[in-house]
Amino acid sequence: MTVAETEHAIGAKLTPFVEGDSKECWLTGRADGRDAEISYMIDGERVVRIDIYHKKNQPLPDFATAANIRIGSTEEDIKKAYGPSIKINPAPYYPEGKSPVGHDLIVEAHNGKSAILFETEDFKVHHFRVGFHGPLEYIEGCD
Repeated sequence: MTVAETEHAIGAKLTPFVEGDSKECWLTGRADGRDAEISYMIDGERVVRIDIYHKKNQPLPDFATAANIRIGSTEEDIKKAYGPSIKINPAPYYPEGKSPVGHDLIVEAHNGKSAILFETEDFKVHHFRVGFHGPLEYIEGCD
């Protein structure tokens, strides 16, 4: 979707999180502050990734995938919902053998161009995102 199509679909304008972000790639959320647990990654004029995350000291967000996986779901829940085709990688900020344990669980879309990536800490989802390969794998913003 384009930025204009996304704004129309969600019924709100999008505003950059950080002024001065690159015009090629930037992170945004709703200008009205609703659904603050959702961010959108824009590359050019297209939404290429959507993130759902939990803000500390806030209630768990009530957003779920079509398979009913949400913040707080377990890795076992993901495996049951999506089956054996899930790819599991160590999470970049959680060295193997150290506590807490973290993984990235990736569920490929049928088109092979996009996926859902669930980030876990101690075997529970703390963040998930959906998007096109490339932007989906960026760890820090548009990098």
